[in-house]
Amino acid sequence: MSFLRQYDTKKYNGLDANKPVTLPSGDTYYAEDTNILYIYNMKGEMREVGNYEAQEAATEILYLGAFGQSNMDCTGLGLNTGGDLDSNSNVEVWDDLNNQWIVADVDLYPFGERATTHGGAGLSTGNNNIAFHTAKRIQEKTGKIIRIVFSAQGASEIEKWMLSEATQPNWDICSQIITESGIPRFDVILWHQGETNQAETGITYGPKLQEVREQFLTLLPGTPKEIPFIASELSFAYTTLNDGFFTTPEFLKYIDDQYFTTIKAIDLATTDNTHFTGESIVTLADRYASAFFSLPKSRESVFNGNRLLQKTKSVGFDNVVQEF
Repeated sequence: MSFLRQYDTKKYNGLDANKPVTLPSGDTYYAEDTNILYIYNMKGEMREVGNYEAQEAATEILYLGAFGQSNMDCTGLGLNTGGDLDSNSNVEVWDDLNNQWIVADVDLYPFGERATTHGGAGLSTGNNNIAFHTAKRIQEKTGKIIRIVFSAQGASEIEKWMLSEATQPNWDICSQIITESGIPRFDVILWHQGETNQAETGITYGPKLQEVREQFLTLLPGTPKEIPFIASELSFAYTTLNDGFFTTPEFLKYIDDQYFTTIKAIDLATTDNTHFTGESIVTLADRYASAFFSLPKSRESVFNGNRLLQKTKSVGFDNVVQEF
């Protein structure tokens, strides 16, 4: 068994601030260089991992996937603006038309000025957006750069995402966008879909959602199996699927692990009994973000640090940071 430990070089072996210390790797550090990581085994032998700050720099980006149909796309009747529309320079979205990362903006593609790959041209410029607001909440709390990969298709049943079907046009679109974005993994996936499957129950819909979830988890080799997958109830009008899947334990027959959850939505106002108002979108995004922070994260998720490395305020040889 090994231990991961972190210490401040100012406390290292009575180190004088003006004298260098040679580490086991042969590298030389001065006292002002802090956050140096080592692996210690049970014999007290140590192996340098590296400077924490350099390692953390590679883990400052959190990748968020947002998929589903029109409520995820936020193409409600008219402008459903509900405030809180300011962009955050540390929240980016993949622009699959121009193949570049841009600062997420509700007035710009892909959230505004839609093309046919996102619900129809020009339907929702200026609308609130679930992915946009959820990413902002996560960014504000973690301080990380959030990169969103987004694809939503209105009036689409879940079968259009399923590889087991003869054709899967929605999956073809979103998987191409994901691949072209070049992201190495997902750290969280948001899902809002089901209005077109409104007559289904957990018995029929549950296995389908599990299939789609597995597709997302296996598409990118770097995605850990243990990342939050967060689904949402539909509006109050969709009682059959809400009651049969999202509101009752029936879905646990198909998706029963600590990394999956659903969030409440039947109490939120709509514009037309289907599409949520702008204020409701903001509330729903707050719930997605809260679910993200409440669910466990994979030890290989960027949210927990760089792989097995987790930053803490520990000093000296006796503070065990993480056991593995």
